[in-house]
Amino acid sequence: GGGRWGAASLGLEESVFGGGGDFVAVLLLDRSHADALCRRAAWTRMAVAVAGAVVVVCVALAWWASVRLVAARGRARLLETEARHLRELSQAAAGLAHDTRNPLGLIRGWAQQLARAEVGPEARQEHTHAVIEECDRLTARINQFLAFARTSRLHPEPVDLRALVGELRHIIQPDMEAKQLDLKTSLPGRLGKVQADRELLRQALFNLLQNAVQFSPARGTIEVAVVPGENGAWRIEVADRGPGVAEKDVENLFIPYFTKRPDGTGLGLAIVRRIALQHGWQARYRPRPGGGAVFSLDGIHG
Repeated sequence: GGGRWGAASLGLEESVFGGGGDFVAVLLLDRSHADALCRRAAWTRMAVAVAGAVVVVCVALAWWASVRLVAARGRARLLETEARHLRELSQAAAGLAHDTRNPLGLIRGWAQQLARAEVGPEARQEHTHAVIEECDRLTARINQFLAFARTSRLHPEPVDLRALVGELRHIIQPDMEAKQLDLKTSLPGRLGKVQADRELLRQALFNLLQNAVQFSPARGTIEVAVVPGENGAWRIEVADRGPGVAEKDVENLFIPYFTKRPDGTGLGLAIVRRIALQHGWQARYRPRPGGGAVFSLDGIHG
């Protein structure tokens, strides 16, 4: 305690613990800052959660709107296709009525001749054959009209184009041999199957081949090619060396009952376009370099 270096001499106060005994220490902390940080973090997490929920809702709404838009566009295309078909059906019906009137008049005249007692056996046989031929022509025209007017539901399936072209080659071979025509095909090795209603695609290709045969000169060549189109699709082309199409007639090519052949029905190419529209393809024409015509079905996907 005393002495030269005592607490008093140093100016220090006596420690409160100097007397000994038990003591209790109390530590007081201010948590207001920590509480503020916790509240801020909680609000941040809530804001992030709300923002995330808003983003999810917006994405869901955008997806729903896009689905509705695609569906609406699909319905609009369907309505446009149906409206066009109705207009063309009206034209086709008028054309059928016009093409039927004259043959019916001829049949009636021949029937009147057959009804006369003085008609000899040879004349009777001649008139009978004429009636049968006209009836066959009328039947063919009515069948083509029904094929054009029919609106059947598509049944898409994988179709082997290579096999289909080979099948059509066999079917149309007699008509080609009659004109000494040659059919050349150009099918890529990587050509796989395409999605289409097989029967309708077969009908469209048959019509294009038949059109090429009818307009090709004797001992000519018809070419069938499958080439890459746009957006990974395929394009089927049927080319001939016929007279081609006059520029003024191009816009009417696919209209029902438009034909430049006296014995043509004018429905073959109209049916081709109808089938193309049903599938979402394009039926097109372009002049062939060096003379002739190229008809194509574009937009066929695998």
